[in-house]
Amino acid sequence: MELLSLKLIETFDYPKTKRNVEEYLEELVLIKYKYMNIMPPSTAIRIFDIQVQSSKNNESSIEKYLILKEEYAEKYKTKMDEIEMFLLSLSRYEVEFFKGHLINNERIETFTKQFRCGIDKVHHIKASAVIKFALIIGVAVEK
Repeated sequence: MELLSLKLIETFDYPKTKRNVEEYLEELVLIKYKYMNIMPPSTAIRIFDIQVQSSKNNESSIEKYLILKEEYAEKYKTKMDEIEMFLLSLSRYEVEFFKGHLINNERIETFTKQFRCGIDKVHHIKASAVIKFALIIGVAVEK
């Protein structure tokens, strides 16, 4: 798969299209940080943790933590699988840039070294990746 031509890229409103793609990816970012920031409960025994057998809630705080952590991990995996499916239509460079910059927040300058090209080419890859992804998910904005 090739990069989109600069002429074709110019037919789209890139700032609005990029904003739409970032909004789509916000859910993934929220899930990622919620998942990473779920902390296990203290293992110290506290008086209010002692439950009477007739209590309706049989889950311990550690079980609740593990269930919640697993739910977020599953949500994150599902969203990443969905994105991976969309990325199949992009070129190798676009996929690497998309994952690295838009998902993992790597600096654009790192891609000049990784792709062995100038900053202008990296910006071309960036625009092509964002617009292709936007077209796939249906959020591209034409001028």
